[in-house]
Amino acid sequence: MDAQEQQLLQRAQQWDTEALVDIFDTYSPPLYRYALYRTGNVHLAEDCVTETFARFLQVLRRSKPIINTSLRAYLYRIAHNFLIDQARHEPAPPVEFDEQWLGDPQPGPEQQAELDERRKALGQALRELPAAQQQVIALRYIEEWSLEECAAAMNKTIGAIKSLQYRAIQQLQRIMHTQETEK
Repeated sequence: MDAQEQQLLQRAQQWDTEALVDIFDTYSPPLYRYALYRTGNVHLAEDCVTETFARFLQVLRRSKPIINTSLRAYLYRIAHNFLIDQARHEPAPPVEFDEQWLGDPQPGPEQQAELDERRKALGQALRELPAAQQQVIALRYIEEWSLEECAAAMNKTIGAIKSLQYRAIQQLQRIMHTQETEK
């Protein structure tokens, strides 16, 4: 955790309203985007952000918060745990992959149709991956996190993240290849 983040966390522990607002304003949009990607459900993504910050505030109430990693990684771990808890209680409904997650390339009509088809196939393939592989793909390629940040958020070593990422990409390639040959 860098010095600036440590100072912000200390102010937040003292219930400095400005620090708490800064933390919420900084981390709620990417947490929402992450939860929406993982669930495809706007309401569940909103609940995830709310519950993440509620749990964070509970930790701050303790005399010494147990946050030994970056604040961002800590909040993402809380969000991930919430989503896992929700998935255990109620399996998520099928999700349509949202093309906004992949950017806005501005192709022509033929290229757009082809891209739309590939995005749907990729979205379907992503949903077939195990949860940990989905998480590493989301953090590395959608949120553009470093290996170190992913390792901290997922409570794994950098080597484990590299391995998980490699297996996820290999599995996506196999799924995509199978989809193409079935056409």
